[in-house]
Parts: sequence; C-alpha cells; structure tokens
Amino acid sequence: MWKRILIISACALVVLGASLYQLLSSLLSERHTLEAEARALVAEKTNIAEIDTIEVYRGREAYIVVTGKNKVGTPVVAWFSKEHVTFDLLEKAFPRTKVKQVAEASYPGAQIERIVPGLEGDKKLWEVTLVDKQNRYNYVYYDFLTGQKIRAYTLNIPKS
Repeated sequence: MWKRILIISACALVVLGASLYQLLSSLLSERHTLEAEARALVAEKTNIAEIDTIEVYRGREAYIVVTGKNKVGTPVVAWFSKEHVTFDLLEKAFPRTKVKQVAEASYPGAQIERIVPGLEGDKKLWEVTLVDKQNRYNYVYYDFLTGQKIRAYTLNIPKS
C-alpha cells in the first residue's frame, strides 16, 4: 500500500516538475523572441545604435518600446506596432526619474512595478504601474513632455 502511494506521489512530482519546466521555457522563449524582434526592427527602421531597454506597452494598440541612443549618442525612444513606427528624442521628454518621483509623491507608500513610455494615437505618455497601500494595482498616465497627470485607473482586485 505504502509502496503504491510512494510511486503515485513520485509520478505526480515528475509530471508537476515537467509542467513547470515547460511553462518557464515558454515564458523565456517569448522574452527572447520579443527581444530578437525588437532588435531586428531597430536595425531596419531606426538609427538607434545602442539599446538601453526593450519593453511592451499595451494600450489601445500594443507597442514594442525601445529606448537607447542614436549614432551621435542622443537618447531616443521608438514605438513599434504592426502598422507603424514612432520615434522621438528623450531629451524633449519629462524624465523617467522625475515621473517616478511624481508618482511616489502622489501615491505614498506605493510600490512602483514599472514605468514605460506609451502611445495612444498621437499622444505620447508615461504609464506607471504601481501597487498601493491597499494592495491594489494602479495605472497612472502622465504626459510624455510635461509630466502632467492625464488619468489614473485603480483595479479593485487586490494583488495576489
């Protein structure tokens, strides 16, 4: 009897381990695919010479967002969608570090998960994802050039 339980438990652990391995492999594969796609788009459609970050913005339309430096060393950002590419100089933008400071001041005690340049139509913005003191996700949008708060959404589903 104990032998049967031990064999079934061992088999269940092997299946669980294989499933976890498959999940982690697919997640890492997606990340590598995204990075490879972003690097190909950068080489083909921009003058970005050095990539600093590769992120994804999911608004009305999904964008791969690449920040880096162009061939003369100027910080730049590019948004890639299936249909088009938008490009801008980061020196014209409200700095990411200041966006973080503004968000921290507006949401004391919150944990900032990420800050990513976004694009809604022609409107460039910063999207800040944070978890507030009540353990809820907040999405706060700031104007890309001025840093003025545009809008904010709070999900009333606690972070698990």
